[in-house]
Parts: sequence; C-alpha cells; structure tokens
Amino acid sequence: MKGYEEYEDLPEDAAIRTYSINEIAVEKVVALLDRARNEPRDLYDIWYLTSNQHVDIAELIE
Repeated sequence: MKGYEEYEDLPEDAAIRTYSINEIAVEKVVALLDRARNEPRDLYDIWYLTSNQHVDIAELIE
C-alpha cells in the first residue's frame, strides 16, 4: 500500500470511516440526475465504478 508522508503521524491501527462503494455510486447517480449538481467527473466516476469496481448501477437503483 502506498504511504503518504503527511499522514505518518497516524497510529498504525487508525480506522478511517468511508462510504461503501455502492453508496458512492448511488450518490454519483443522484448527482447526475440533479442539473444543479451535474459535473463531468460524476459521469467518469460512474464509468470507473462500473468498469473497475464491478458496481451494478441497475441493481442499486431497484
């Protein structure tokens, strides 16, 4: 795993809480559907999630 010097002060057993991949995908779809929040990066992120992380958008929307 790649390390970053600016985070060397974190304890070895530190836990970083994040959204699940599926939750991130859902938020990206919601952002694409909202004209006020629509950004090209959201479309790229959805492509990346479906191509590389094997997220099934159709399954999440159901």
